[in-house]
Amino acid sequence: MRARNPSRTADAQACSDHLQWRPREGPFISFFTSWNAALQRQQLVLRRRAEEVVIVAVWLKGLPVVYDALQIAERLGLGNLDRSQNEVLVYGEISADSYRILAICNGNGNIKEAALHLDGLNTDVRIPGEFIDGVSIKRSIDGKPDVTELLRDELYTRTGTRDDAKFIPLVLSMADLTYFREVDNAGPMILWSFGGRGWRFPRLNAA
Repeated sequence: MRARNPSRTADAQACSDHLQWRPREGPFISFFTSWNAALQRQQLVLRRRAEEVVIVAVWLKGLPVVYDALQIAERLGLGNLDRSQNEVLVYGEISADSYRILAICNGNGNIKEAALHLDGLNTDVRIPGEFIDGVSIKRSIDGKPDVTELLRDELYTRTGTRDDAKFIPLVLSMADLTYFREVDNAGPMILWSFGGRGWRFPRLNAA
């Protein structure tokens, strides 16, 4: 994934142009730290008659140049700050061989209700309908299609691995559940903050 003009300097004017949706090509790509915020932006650009909308889930941890869009908007005195909530700007590009792209969902239609499953946790999620349209899904949870294996397969397609250290944070993020990482004598684990549930992986710290 490349910004439209990755060689442009990341100065105040470039930030202002990007955050105010001016047509000048710039060096940034927008992502969201909240799945629901990404879905809201998808619906907004569709209402503005955008075409070929996609939602891309990206592993941002360790990426060297990431800016907080809300902080930038505040410092530049821009209006409509709500639009920059949970938004981050990535400078330049995310190369395909970095294996940071976890999933890609076409987002040209409506949002649908679905479910995801982790060991000890069933959770509702909202996803672009095109992600499941025409796909045979054998299992349901509380009457909603269980897209867990579909999402696992998507992660494998994009990264070449079935890495639970990335899959579990992706599921929790899509479910809008806060989590954190912890390392103790037994090794690293992912903890769901309010559920009292954790998942431990011997090689989590290698992710």
